[in-house]
Amino acid sequence: AGVPSGVTGNFSFVYYVVSASEALVLETNTRSATIPVLSGEWMNQSGAPYSNASLGGVSILEMTGFDTTSMESSMAIGKFTCDSGGSASGEVDENDGDAITAGVAFVGTCSVASDGRGRAALAIGTSQTESLTIYMIAPNKAFVLEGEPTAPNTRAQSGLLETQTGGPFADSGFAGTFTLSTQTPASKDVVEISGSVVLDGGGAFSGFVDRSTSAGLTGDLQTTGTYSMTSSGGGNGTCPVLQSGTDPIPIRVVSPSKFVVVAPFAAGAEQGAIIVFEK
Repeated sequence: AGVPSGVTGNFSFVYYVVSASEALVLETNTRSATIPVLSGEWMNQSGAPYSNASLGGVSILEMTGFDTTSMESSMAIGKFTCDSGGSASGEVDENDGDAITAGVAFVGTCSVASDGRGRAALAIGTSQTESLTIYMIAPNKAFVLEGEPTAPNTRAQSGLLETQTGGPFADSGFAGTFTLSTQTPASKDVVEISGSVVLDGGGAFSGFVDRSTSAGLTGDLQTTGTYSMTSSGGGNGTCPVLQSGTDPIPIRVVSPSKFVVVAPFAAGAEQGAIIVFEK
């Protein structure tokens, strides 16, 4: 997705300071054909000047958005690395219109300028190509926008690259109370979840969640599930509240205190989401 044509003029925002390095922002302009409605975060850059080596470690990719072809939500989580020579590699789990494709390897190129703006061109699997625009926040951490002005595509996704820390991983390293919530939804049909679960360190969890859809809110739902983490930070899980059918839910580990999953839902008109679990 490139910059929409015809978007011009001055934009006004209100902001709420979270810390000396972060603020939440919301545009206050009236929406029109040439003025979009925007919200998000401002974050302080650190670690400049940047280079390809700024993405040299393992980062976890989290992107959510909208597929302008299917007119349904589209999201991806995965593992991303870029070496100093500009070679990118990793693997991705995608949910496009509630069709899950897990563990697809990609290769490609990446480049990061000294001011922190970069790009990546990726060949995913055998038939899919994607381009990413990157804005560095810190080494191995960046805002990511799918597409670029010279290579737009049909998936209007945005999100984060986050540094992966704390590996190697195992089920036993994930125990205690984790909160969970839906990452920024891309459409009104995305299921929003919030709640709290207790992981037992042996691959099982239980707790309670609230579930909100365009049809209304269902609160205090008891839930159980399973999880299985690989040493490199991949994995899969099950949870009836987050899935339809029996296909496992892909997991990507950011750290021993945070992991993300891509959930299908797919009950009627409901659309899937990225769910963030954090201790």
